[in-house]
Amino acid sequence: MLKERDLMLDMQMKELFNRGELQKELELEVDRLFRLKELRLSCMQKISPIRTLREKEEEKKMNGYQPKELNYDEEDDIRTESSSENDPSAIGNEIIAIVTTR
Repeated sequence: MLKERDLMLDMQMKELFNRGELQKELELEVDRLFRLKELRLSCMQKISPIRTLREKEEEKKMNGYQPKELNYDEEDDIRTESSSENDPSAIGNEIIAIVTTR
């Protein structure tokens, strides 16, 4: 009967030892995960996240920024004005047209 009791206590002691080892491993893993989470949070605070174009456009809309939309006629006028200002032959053609009409 004493031998049976000794074996039973031995088995319980081994089980407690195994549970203790398992608990140590789990505590180490939890500690590592906690440190990893803190590391991620500290990195996110230093570097601002990259915003998508959609987020930037939504922010502009919320701030009230609205780009001016040109009509096709206005765009054509702007193009002809800028091309005639920069092109010397276009200026010469305008002068010839004015002289011939008089």
